Amino acid sequence: MTIVTNLVGSLASAMVLLTFMAKDMRLLRIIGIFSNIAFIAYGFLAWLPPVFCLHLLLLPINVLRLRSLPAEEGCWCRVSRRQRESPRAVRISNPQKLRRIRTSRCAANLRLELKNDAKNRRNTDR
Repeated sequence: MTIVTNLVGSLASAMVLLTFMAKDMRLLRIIGIFSNIAFIAYGFLAWLPPVFCLHLLLLPINVLRLRSLPAEEGCWCRVSRRQRESPRAVRISNPQKLRRIRTSRCAANLRLELKNDAKNRRNTDR
């Protein structure tokens, strides 16, 4: 039983290390949730009430914070430099819209914005 407890504690500690290495907030919260679950198991197996209670309280906080993240923030894809600096992106007439597209984190959103802008240009040219 001691070996299992030590393995669970080591796994939980490794997950905490991973949370410090995460660059994306959504990834950080997901790893934090798994870390909380591992620490709850470790606190229960080793009977460490402070560890058990702390992570039992942190688990719903991490879940609620994960659910409250905006959808754009959770986009996993990235816009390449070529897509950001393409001639199609430069042709957008509204500079605020261009800035928003260039800082967008999702290539799908970039394509959708370019498609909508091209459609709007066609409608105004008529």
